[in-house]
Amino acid sequence: MNIKVKTSDLIQKAWSIRYTDINECLKIALKLEKRGVNNNDERALAWSLLLKAIGCFLLSKEENYLDLLLKAKSWFDNHTKDFGNPVCQYFIGNVYESLGDYNQALQFVHNGIKAAENIEFDEGKSDALSVAGIIYSRLGDQTSAIKNFKECLSIRGKLRNYKAMASTLNLIARSYSLMGDYKNSLNHYKKSLSLRVRYNDIGGLPWTYLGMASLMEKFEHVKESQKHYQKGLLINKHSEDKRFELHCLLGLGRLAIKSEQIKEAEEYLKTAEKIALTLNAKPLLFEIYQALSDLSELKNCHEEALIWYKKFHLLKEEVNNADTLKRIHNQQMTFAVEKAQKETEIYQLRNVELKAAFEEIAEKNKDLRDSINYAFLIQKSILPTHESVKDIFPNSFIFWRPRDIVSGDFYFIEKKNEYVIFAAVDCTGHGVPGAMMSVAGYNFLSQAVKEKGLINPSDILHFLDKRINERFRQSKGNSGVKDGMDIALCTLNISTNELQFAGAMNPIYLISKGELKEIKGDYLPIGNFSQNPNDRYNNHIVQLIKGDDIYLFSDGFADQFGGPNNKKFKYSQMKELFTRNHNKSIETKFKNLTTTFEEWKGNTFQIDDVLVFHICLL
Repeated sequence: MNIKVKTSDLIQKAWSIRYTDINECLKIALKLEKRGVNNNDERALAWSLLLKAIGCFLLSKEENYLDLLLKAKSWFDNHTKDFGNPVCQYFIGNVYESLGDYNQALQFVHNGIKAAENIEFDEGKSDALSVAGIIYSRLGDQTSAIKNFKECLSIRGKLRNYKAMASTLNLIARSYSLMGDYKNSLNHYKKSLSLRVRYNDIGGLPWTYLGMASLMEKFEHVKESQKHYQKGLLINKHSEDKRFELHCLLGLGRLAIKSEQIKEAEEYLKTAEKIALTLNAKPLLFEIYQALSDLSELKNCHEEALIWYKKFHLLKEEVNNADTLKRIHNQQMTFAVEKAQKETEIYQLRNVELKAAFEEIAEKNKDLRDSINYAFLIQKSILPTHESVKDIFPNSFIFWRPRDIVSGDFYFIEKKNEYVIFAAVDCTGHGVPGAMMSVAGYNFLSQAVKEKGLINPSDILHFLDKRINERFRQSKGNSGVKDGMDIALCTLNISTNELQFAGAMNPIYLISKGELKEIKGDYLPIGNFSQNPNDRYNNHIVQLIKGDDIYLFSDGFADQFGGPNNKKFKYSQMKELFTRNHNKSIETKFKNLTTTFEEWKGNTFQIDDVLVFHICLL
């Protein structure tokens, strides 16, 4: 065996060409493996495993990358000064990211960043930061993604690694696009394209075209987008990287659906599905299932569309489940604390007194949380159960999502002879203050119906307003609580289907024969200390028929931020959703409403309590 060429020289050569000549890199990995076996060179063996994993992963070859990397890791764990240690760590993270296991991915990438910092391996740190940015982007945290990408870009700029800089600019552009900042996105794609053309980066050019194609797709510039996807595929046609082909086929499939090119869409998406299954690329696979569901809808194959949608939803839940996101957030915080500790060289967290203070705070937080949880049980016990609502209105549902355990939104229902009085109420505030107001509001409504025998919605609201003002001293000149509530309240005669409605700020939506009608409430909130005590709420009367939908709601659903551009859902989309659900089963309506809210909200913080009370007349 010729060993004149040092092991370290072979490693350095393979490392330098790992992206530009992957097949040659794999040949060197084989040489290192033979050297390791014949000369008992453990470092050569470890690097042969690492390089083989990297090369096979980049070429999308069918190989157990993780098995190779974990075998290599067992040696690098005991040789932390070798630059292969951080590379192995963050590349394991890279593989886990491709499998959709973001929890494991982030853990290994953060270990890789720390390991690279410990040996001042800037190139490795920049690579690890790039993978971290990709993971955060996958999770919808584009702010953290851009932060990691920009730190990576800064390091690569100092190293004058222009091709790597172009790659990072591409990733930053994609994150800006996902945030809805298309101007910044296009600017970064152009910078990436300029670098890649200038330095003849044939391997990287397709990825910039892919990014620009995705951006044009968001702009709904279908022809421009198709042109960029096709250009990327053409340049990349001799490459063995199946992941790039997968991205392009998925994009072309979506565009074909928009253009109603059914045959072309099927060809693109079915080919994409085969590649994604081969690569076990779950994050892209669930996007393919979603597109196939849309395609089936276009073909009017609704049962088939539902099957694809179920596959999409189940796989997306598997990849982005709440527990995983929570653990990742904890890891992110842990890594930030560790980094701060190293930079400032202080370790107060190990201080006994501080530890005791933390324990005391934790105990108080636990007591507070226990109290709030108990308050929730009290609030829940006051409100009618969903079963009792179903007893009165079998074809109904209540979508109730408190923001902070207890809620300022509540619903009310009471049957009195042939009349059913029901309401959706939104108290000022949320959490404990809102919940306290909701208890008072519910009691006053019960008093109005049960004790006072009120049936007319206008009379009930007038009584409620009077009692809230009295109880909370919201009369002019007194310094009482200046909070109140918005409410939509209905009385339905179940014998004649005559509906009466009165509202304080809030409307109701009625859908009959596919047409939505909005009946607005009065601009007089309950508990408004400045209004005239003689003000009356208008009573509206509507004759309903079998199959009509009634929707009462708070503003939480419409005001929730989310979606691709992190904007409010808005009432216009609510109307479209409710109208689209008309004539569907109550189970389907509830499922569609729940899925729409969860997907729109995504990882965004829930800004308010949410309540939708729906009844369909039988």
